[in-house]
Amino acid sequence: MRVGSVNLGTRIVDDLNEGGTMVWVVFGGAVPGRMFIPEDEAQYTVLPPTSLQD
Repeated sequence: MRVGSVNLGTRIVDDLNEGGTMVWVVFGGAVPGRMFIPEDEAQYTVLPPTSLQD
């Protein structure tokens, strides 16, 4: 996941609206999650579930 010029690494999408314009991403730790909207200019690369490790 990337927002602007900042690479946020691999994150998990917790929820999104029907049109996919609002995405709730889980960060873990002290910051449990954040909602991203089109104005945030976030870029997502969807990985297959098998690419995540336990």
